[in-house]
Amino acid sequence: MDDEPALTASLQRLLARQNYQVSICHHPQEAVSLIKQNPGQFDLVITDFTMPGMNGLELARQIYALRPEMRIILASGFVPELNDENLHATGIIEILGKPVSMDALNKAIHCVFTKLK
Repeated sequence: MDDEPALTASLQRLLARQNYQVSICHHPQEAVSLIKQNPGQFDLVITDFTMPGMNGLELARQIYALRPEMRIILASGFVPELNDENLHATGIIEILGKPVSMDALNKAIHCVFTKLK
């Protein structure tokens, strides 16, 4: 989930090459609706923090309310100070600073699936 189509298209191609099935959204409400329609279809959400209409924390909170076992990675050039309580309340497991390297993203994905929530 990112409001920059070029970035989401690039990440989609990179992740697809690694055999991940990827859905992209450019508007936070679109992501919430997609997950509401079929919550079991998704295992991981990667979202930007700064987006129009809803920031990544609020998006994470809404997704977490729909599906508490969802793994969420927050990736952003601006990441506010977050304490463990805030992260737990949103379901965010990992935070990545932008620009995100493929190596860092792979490590974060591996981490979210090996950490216990």
